[in-house]
Amino acid sequence: MPVVKVDKKGRIQLPSKVRKSWNLRPKESLLLEVERDVLSVKKMKKHKPEIDPLLRDILINPGHSKEKITRTMLRKLKDETWSP
Repeated sequence: MPVVKVDKKGRIQLPSKVRKSWNLRPKESLLLEVERDVLSVKKMKKHKPEIDPLLRDILINPGHSKEKITRTMLRKLKDETWSP
């Protein structure tokens, strides 16, 4: 198991073997869970809005939403639909 150190700003660097095996890219989301003295890291999966029925309806018919949805909001929604 690789050992990593915390830098002055509290950051750790994932070893390249981990990044390669998880196919991690810069700015990709990871979920951290802390339980007592154990830190777990999970890779987030990106949802395809076209598969999620609620997101698909919002993207196809944005006018049917209770709030006004802008193109910027739709792009942000597509970019931020992640889950563990």
